[in-house]
Parts: sequence; C-alpha cells; structure tokens
Amino acid sequence: MEQFIILFYFIVFTTGFSVIILGFFLWLKNKQEMLKYFMASVFSLTLILLEQMVTAYDTVNVIKSNSLNIIIGYISTIGCGLMIYALTKLIGIITGRIITKKKEWWLILFSVLPLMMMTLYYITGNQMIVRATSVLFFGTVLYNILVLVGNIDKIKNLILKAGIRNFLVVSLLMFPILFLDTLVEKLPKIGENFPFGLMSVFAYYFVLSSMSLYYIAKNYSALLNPLAENAEVKMEVNIELSTDRKIVLNKNNERLLESFKITSREKEIIDLLINGYTYNDICAALVISLPTVKTHVQNIYKKLGIRNKIELINIVIEKH
Repeated sequence: MEQFIILFYFIVFTTGFSVIILGFFLWLKNKQEMLKYFMASVFSLTLILLEQMVTAYDTVNVIKSNSLNIIIGYISTIGCGLMIYALTKLIGIITGRIITKKKEWWLILFSVLPLMMMTLYYITGNQMIVRATSVLFFGTVLYNILVLVGNIDKIKNLILKAGIRNFLVVSLLMFPILFLDTLVEKLPKIGENFPFGLMSVFAYYFVLSSMSLYYIAKNYSALLNPLAENAEVKMEVNIELSTDRKIVLNKNNERLLESFKITSREKEIIDLLINGYTYNDICAALVISLPTVKTHVQNIYKKLGIRNKIELINIVIEKH
C-alpha cells in the first residue's frame, strides 16, 4: 500500500510540474497575463500537495519532527495565500472583471491572512484557527468558481470556454469531497480508518493537470499565436457591428499614429475600437485583461489629445 501511494505521488507531481514548465515556456513566448496567473494557481496547489505528501509519508514511516511539521505547514499556508491571490486574478482576467486598486489591496490582505492565522495557531495551538483558515481558503475558491459559472457565457474565446466548462464540472463535483478531506483525519474513530485522508486533493490535482496538458497540447499553436486563434471570434463580433463597412487604417493613419508615438499594440486596439468592438470584445480578441485594455485606451486618448471614441473615429475618417 505504501509503495502504491508513493508511486501515485510521483505520477501526480510529474504531471503537475509538466504543466508548470510547459505553461512557463508558453508565457515566455506571448507574455499572456492569463497564463501567468494560471501557472501561479497550479504552483500554489503544488505547495499545498507537498504538505499533504509529507504528512502521509510521515504517517507511513512514523517519523515525528516538530520542526519539519512547522516548515511544511508554512509552505502549505503560503500555497493557500498564493491560490487566493492568483485564482482571483485569473478569474478576473477570464471574466473581464475590474480589480481596482482598493480591491487589489483587499485581495493582498486576504492572501496574507492564512499566513498570519497559521502563525497564531503555532503560538496558541487552537485548532479552531486551522479550521477557520480552511473555511477562508475554500470559501474564496468556491466564490471564484461561482463567479466563473455566472460569467461563462461572456467568454468569447470558444476554445477557452470549452476548457473552462470541463474545469467547472470537475471542480463542482469534487469540491464537497475536497472540503471533507480537510476534516476526515481529525474526526474520532473515522480518522483511524483513513490515515492518509481521502487523497481527493491529489486526485483533483491529477485530473486538472491531465486536462491542462491535453488542452495545451491540442491548442499549442493557438496558444503560441493567440491572435490567429481569435480570428473566428473577431468575425463573430464583426457580424454584430452596426456599420456595414469596416474601417481600415491606411498609410496616412499609420503615419499620423506614429507621429504621436502610438505603439503597435495600441494600433491594434485603435483598429478594433473604430470598428465597434467593445472593451470586452477586445479582451477576447487580443487575450488580455479588461484593466489592460482600459489602460491602453487611456494612453491612446492622452497621446492623441482626445476624450472619447467619437473623436478617435473622426481623426481616422479625416485621414482615411
């Protein structure tokens, strides 16, 4: 039994680290914020699993080390805090939700809170603090999953939407078991029959890692060049435009924009704006977050000395 558990740990971690490494190389190629926070979420879950693995190995080998338990406990807590931050940012990018500076500070506070609570636990030894930390962690994760469920139809990238649907199905089915797994070892008599817990976190991690590897392998070219993959999304949006003629930036427009030091990314956004794309449409088309789009638009308006999209269109039409 012990050998089987160790082999299972090895397979699970190998799959998880493969996702992290592959995602890292993709991020180096296209610098997508979504990939960055996705990798951070996977890495945070890896830290949590590391604590569970050491705990189980401790049980197998009857090793008692208080210092090791404290170190591993802190590693797991850091993983919880990182998951709270990274998952919230990831869901915000996917759904186009704006995280203001004020919300960002609150998010950072919530992310640091598990570490503070764990320190308080080691000082007081009160088990209720550990349970409160679990509630905070699982409550945040569940909240983000429900936000994703409520906004799934707003995601315009069809491939991304399909992958997220699978993630939601697995998460919602396993979430009650995951929460129960944090309590089962502490329950009298029942915990004796499950010395390694239900191992649901490892199973969940393995399923999500396997799904991620399949998704990345199947759509590797599209992830390397997200603009090409979103051509279909652009076509769908263009059909809904009120204008019958697509405005195309010509050489006069290009020279004008270059004189105002407009970057290539800002030119892409201008092209979409003047053709009726909303901010959310631009997020989907360029695979960037809503705050990033708004920052680019503000920079464009500032450089051109204008205040709104109407003035931007007038500039383009005059030079068309």
